[in-house]
Amino acid sequence: MPATVTIKLEGMTELVAAMRRLPVSVRGQVLEGAVRRGAEMIAQAVGAQAAGAFQSRAGKLLRTARSLTARMIQVLVRSPEHVLMQIWPRVPYAHLVEGGHRVIPRGGGRGAAPSTSRKARLRRALLQRRAAGTSGTVAPRPFVGPAFEATKDAAAERVLNELWTSVEQAWTGGR
Repeated sequence: MPATVTIKLEGMTELVAAMRRLPVSVRGQVLEGAVRRGAEMIAQAVGAQAAGAFQSRAGKLLRTARSLTARMIQVLVRSPEHVLMQIWPRVPYAHLVEGGHRVIPRGGGRGAAPSTSRKARLRRALLQRRAAGTSGTVAPRPFVGPAFEATKDAAAERVLNELWTSVEQAWTGGR
């Protein structure tokens, strides 16, 4: 369920011209800094949304969402004209919580030869009872999607404001 925000600077001639006059080495840094500020807004909203969705649960996902730092934001591509950042909790099962999933019971592979030991029979019976009670699906509990939808416009506005500020600082020697 990845969502992408694309901000193109076409049509804003003053800002585009100012960005293009910057040295190439500075241009990427300015652009990345501005995009990171917008991504931080979205990441904070993801943390707030996750904390509300998982109040009764404990675990790595909730701790990650509560302690939002730059760990949630990852730069995938950076060039003088293009920055691509990913905002996602670095937890292997976050996508299962976001989108829901089927419950698949563990154990008892079909290809294994059945064992006749008492311990193996008891384990097989336990797994069958467990599987009978846990089949089905887990409903999705989206937290990234709603946070993104709620903050994408404000984040885009912040990116543009930060870009203007950074370009002005670069031109006045503040950088």
